[in-house]
Amino acid sequence: MKKTLLTLPQDILKTVQKLSAAPTKSKAVIIALEEYVRDKRLNCLLDRMGKGYGLTLKQMLHARKKG
Repeated sequence: MKKTLLTLPQDILKTVQKLSAAPTKSKAVIIALEEYVRDKRLNCLLDRMGKGYGLTLKQMLHARKKG
């Protein structure tokens, strides 16, 4: 892993750390980046499948959790 110096808004970083229960700021940033990549990939997949389902990503994930 490479060290990188970043300037981040503290309020956002604290929120991510709290919501993710990350023990460190570094882990919070890693979790946020992983989530971003996952969401982008899911959106790309949904775009490839077409919009014929009439569901948003949130709705599809909710339906997936139920069933």
